[in-house]
Amino acid sequence: LKQKADEEETKTRRDAKIQSLEKELDWFMHEALRLDELCKKHKKDLDKWKSRAEALEDDRQFLENSIKTAKRNNKSLRGAVEKAQTSAYSALIAAEDASSAGRRSPGSTAVAQDMPAHLEDTVRPLAIEDAGARTESGLSRE
Repeated sequence: LKQKADEEETKTRRDAKIQSLEKELDWFMHEALRLDELCKKHKKDLDKWKSRAEALEDDRQFLENSIKTAKRNNKSLRGAVEKAQTSAYSALIAAEDASSAGRRSPGSTAVAQDMPAHLEDTVRPLAIEDAGARTESGLSRE
């Protein structure tokens, strides 16, 4: 009888242990599924942020190249403007020198007289303004 009671007790303990282990197994399975879903969500977010970072890097590279190109264009345009203003100023000075000297040989004419009328109005104000209105960079204010 005692042996039978011990067997029953052992069987009851085993059943309790089995139930406890099954509950634990069930909890771990649910936890694994929850963590798997969480991992998938984080992976999806990571991929989204990676693609955004790549797009931003592409945009940054494009804008950097655009800025470099614009700076090169600005530099060449400033050089062309400076050259045009210098030649216009030189032409104005030559015209003023020729007209103030009052000596013209029969075959020569002043530069200002050879200049088309529509250019005289644009060159003369630029040259006069440039004579005393240089900026720190050496360029005119225009």
